[in-house]
Amino acid sequence: ILQENQTDSQLLSPSTLEQQRLIGEVLNCKETNKVKILSYATKPPAAPEGHVNRLKVLYHNSKTPATVKKTTRHIPQSPERILDPPILLMIIIQRYQTFFSVSALKAGSVDLNLIHWSKNNLLAVALSKQLYIWNAAAGDVSQIMETDGDEDYICSVNWIKEGNLLAVGTAEGVVQLWDIEASRRLRMMAGHYARVGCLSWNEHILSSGSRSGNIHHHDVRVANHHVATLSGHTQEIKIGDLSEHQAAVKGLAWCPWQSSLLATGGGTADRTIKFWNTNNGVCINTVDTGSQVSSILWSTKYKELVSGHGYANNQLILWKYPTITKVSELTGHNGRVLYMTMSPDGSTVASGAADETLRLWKCFTVDPTKKKKDTASKTVRNVATASLR
Repeated sequence: ILQENQTDSQLLSPSTLEQQRLIGEVLNCKETNKVKILSYATKPPAAPEGHVNRLKVLYHNSKTPATVKKTTRHIPQSPERILDPPILLMIIIQRYQTFFSVSALKAGSVDLNLIHWSKNNLLAVALSKQLYIWNAAAGDVSQIMETDGDEDYICSVNWIKEGNLLAVGTAEGVVQLWDIEASRRLRMMAGHYARVGCLSWNEHILSSGSRSGNIHHHDVRVANHHVATLSGHTQEIKIGDLSEHQAAVKGLAWCPWQSSLLATGGGTADRTIKFWNTNNGVCINTVDTGSQVSSILWSTKYKELVSGHGYANNQLILWKYPTITKVSELTGHNGRVLYMTMSPDGSTVASGAADETLRLWKCFTVDPTKKKKDTASKTVRNVATASLR
């Protein structure tokens, strides 16, 4: 048992004591535990002004930077293949890689909405009196309906969010509802006195805008479908009381991740895209595009928007938001772009133009690494949800 009054030297091993003795002889001192090898009485003097320590780079510079990952993505400037048959039923469409002839678009109006892509990857295309459905997954094209009257034609199409029901607006002021899977018309909803140029769903409520200046709200679940009317406009429903554009407003698009943000595009005499805070009616940004703006779409994947244009280049332009910098221009149409719609996965834009063509552009291809992360996160959420059931 060690005694409390034992000294530190008595607790050390013989080899340690011998090592201390040898160090003491070298340093010419007896008690090495009380001696410092380097001892400074004062602080070292400051370096003269302008002096550069040559060793500073060794402990101030960071390690060699890793290769910077390329942040830009490749955006194909044109379809990979072009087919131009005279009849839509003869079309053989390669998925997301081509465009086909749509003769009814030649006399098309930018005030109509003749194409729309469903959640189920079905693209609805209205060609004058006929309605066609392209199954993007299978590559099949089928005719669903044809209007009856000599003066009647299709003016607008819009899928319900779930993708199993299609609304069709006609020149005679009638809105039709179609079950596309069964190729069956469910009902006809009259009430407008002019062509129905735009349609929009909010769950079971379908809103239809007419050239007469009225908006009708339809509850498609009940027999008496007409539940409300908004009136007071002088022509087809455009932009309300936001009035800084110098020409007709040709494109409207709500930002999907910021509910109060609205993008609007002006016609030939205006050529601008304006961004509005609809909470206070203030225009927060404007960009001069150089040509007529006919349509606008937002991309949630890249926080960008794409605009369709008329004379002189008839192009699509991709813009980064909120910097409003130009990302890319897609040219190929020989007539003004009239309509645009986006694929359900958000990667492809379909544009219909006055040159009788409908083109499919791979504007927003998903980054494979990001896609893997998204898939992994969804899997985790699904597992967590399943464990709660």
